[in-house]
Amino acid sequence: MEKNTCLSYLSEIFNGANCDSKVHQQKGMNLVLILASQAKEGLSVSALEEKLCVSHARVAVMLNRLEEKGLIVRRNCQEDKRITLINLSEAGSNRVKCIFNDLEESFRLIEEKIGLDNLDHFFKTFKEIKEILINKEKMDGDECEI
Repeated sequence: MEKNTCLSYLSEIFNGANCDSKVHQQKGMNLVLILASQAKEGLSVSALEEKLCVSHARVAVMLNRLEEKGLIVRRNCQEDKRITLINLSEAGSNRVKCIFNDLEESFRLIEEKIGLDNLDHFFKTFKEIKEILINKEKMDGDECEI
C-alpha cells in the first residue's frame, strides 16, 4: 500500500470520515457527556482536560455549550472549593442513553455489513497500530512539541 493512501486511511479512522467542524464539535460534546456519565461523584474540569488532551479554553467552550443546552450542571467540590465538578442533568442523562443507542445501532449495521470476523480482525489490528504508535511516542519523546 502506498504511504499517502495509508496515511489517508489512518486519518479517516482517527478523525472520522466526516470533517464537518459541527460534526466534530458534536462528537467532542458527546464524549464529554459520556465521560461525565461515568463519574458518579462528578467529573473535575482538570480530569476532563487530561482525558480529552485539550486545553482548558477548549474544555470551557464545550462546557459552556453543554450548560446552555441544559445537559450538564457545574458545582464546586465540597472538599476543595477551587475544583469545579461536572454532573449530568436529567436531559444530559437522556442524551447519553440516546448516544449509546446510536452507537449500538451503528455497531449492528457495521456487523451486518462486514461481519463479526472482519470486525474482530479490524479491532485487533487497530489495537496493534495503537500500541505501536504509543510505544513510538514513548521512545521519541516530545521532539515535535511546540
